[in-house]
Amino acid sequence: MKKILLTGDSLIEFFDWRSRFPKFDVANEGIAGETVRGLLYGLPSLKARVEFPDVIVLMIGTNNLAMDDYAFLGDYQEIVEKYRGRQLGG
Repeated sequence: MKKILLTGDSLIEFFDWRSRFPKFDVANEGIAGETVRGLLYGLPSLKARVEFPDVIVLMIGTNNLAMDDYAFLGDYQEIVEKYRGRQLGG
């Protein structure tokens, strides 16, 4: 069974992704209030909890915008690079 990892803020956390994707093993790692930097810093603990998936969904940045924090592109890019390199942490 293919694995999906969903990461991000409350938009991820509070949706029932397992019922949306019943043919997948879904890991919902959304955290209400999460920011881009918070997710970046949390990647090492994510790696300890979750086996690397076949598919990753990244939905983050809404809380940054709500706090008038527009300087998160570098951290966002680092998250994407770590995901592409299959390096959830470290």
